[in-house]
Amino acid sequence: MMNFFVLCIVVVLCDLVCAEDPIKYFLRDMNTTVDGSVSVENERLKGLAGFSHYRLIPGDFSYGKYHFDGLATVMKFSFEMNSNGDMEASYFAKPYESEAYRDKDDHKCVFFGTGIGPFVHTILPTGGVCFLNPGVNLLPINGELWLTIDTASWGRVDSDTLETIQDAKAEVNSLVLNAHPACDRKSGECYVQHPCPEKSSPDSKDVCFSILETDENGNNLKTTIVSKQSLDSAKIIQHSHSPCITQNYVVSKLDAFVFRDPLTNHNGGLLKYAHQGEDDQWLVMNRNTIESVVMKSAGHSFVNNHFWNCVENENGDVVVETVTATQDYLDNYFDFNLAKMPKWNDLFHDPLKCVIPKFASQNNATTQIQCDGLLSADSSITYFDYPTFNPEWKMNPSYRYFYAIAPKDTSTSRWFDSVVKIDRKSSKDIASYSDDGLYFTEADFIPLGGDDEDDGVLLTIAYNSTSDESLLIFLDAKDLTVLSSSSFGFVIPFHAHGISCAKDQACWTNP
Repeated sequence: MMNFFVLCIVVVLCDLVCAEDPIKYFLRDMNTTVDGSVSVENERLKGLAGFSHYRLIPGDFSYGKYHFDGLATVMKFSFEMNSNGDMEASYFAKPYESEAYRDKDDHKCVFFGTGIGPFVHTILPTGGVCFLNPGVNLLPINGELWLTIDTASWGRVDSDTLETIQDAKAEVNSLVLNAHPACDRKSGECYVQHPCPEKSSPDSKDVCFSILETDENGNNLKTTIVSKQSLDSAKIIQHSHSPCITQNYVVSKLDAFVFRDPLTNHNGGLLKYAHQGEDDQWLVMNRNTIESVVMKSAGHSFVNNHFWNCVENENGDVVVETVTATQDYLDNYFDFNLAKMPKWNDLFHDPLKCVIPKFASQNNATTQIQCDGLLSADSSITYFDYPTFNPEWKMNPSYRYFYAIAPKDTSTSRWFDSVVKIDRKSSKDIASYSDDGLYFTEADFIPLGGDDEDDGVLLTIAYNSTSDESLLIFLDAKDLTVLSSSSFGFVIPFHAHGISCAKDQACWTNP
């Protein structure tokens, strides 16, 4: 019997120590003075000359061991031909100098531990007032580069120097916003969904769409409410990570947070997702009439992790594809969970394709949204996240391909260890890239011209767990073959999103 217990202890310790541990990749501070260049030698990549690429990175973990509480750092890549006629990617990074960053040594801020950053904690003797930490996504709007998160506390940096624009903010009558606003690149319109009007509280029974614009002074963003609806539930802490847009509609899936029970809360996080079975609600707005309606999806309860390219079909219905997560998804980013082998089916549901019937008025609000599995039964992957596509094909109903990072094998993959190309026509992955010991960030599509939808390259920053360093990798968007792989010689922590800007400085939003 004693031998049995000894064996059990050995197994547990080996699970914690012997196994490859990507936690170093997630929660490691990045030197904020990072700058240099790497070669991206490949004839096809010469088309990148003049492009810029930005990544929003949690570069400083002064406040704890939760991924999304890492203080925001912006990293910029500039692609130019060197004197030898080869392509080079020069890069540098700077921290976003929020009050949380400036006062980090005094620890005036306390974090929720949910990815939404620090807040004013009045019981502290210092009584520090801090901006929230905008460390999720980048939003290019009207020539400005904004840092976003799922609260209203956004920030802005100079796109050339990455210097923090002090006091720049999004003026919205809400504490909650979207890390991914729904933006139409052709018209320039951007919409956000938020609780309304509850400036002093994160919960509300009413839900709004607002249009997002630069204010008259050009320093801040302002929001103007264009649509308001009441929910069929009590007040909830609303959350919508990534509303999406088509030519005629804006769509948002309404998730909800709840406070954790302090008696059973052992992970330090204050908030978590509520179970979605009772509040499985969507907000849909007609952009032409500004009418909106609250709808429900039939038979599927999930947390919307990411929408990407919403389109309208030949019937005028809206087709929405979504990464579906569980209520426990965000808990995966705590340090003690990152050190474990993930149980993928505890974090994700199957991705879905949902069809929202065309509506003319609120009279058909009882019509349910129909959702079905996105991937075919013979697809070689089960789950994926961080989907991207050719941004020139946004809102195009003919678009066929998108890309994502995925676990290659849900029984052995400790994190997203493959990049996949998914064909919407066959509903399965048709190409993939992986290599021993590599873990990937979002693979961003950079168009390089040409008539085909997949004429372009994918940029991803990978972590090599064997050599303990990060790599800049370019993949051919047609077949995911490696065009270039260059080592930085240091580690760039895992991060969610990036954006690219073309030679004329026009930038694509994400998604």
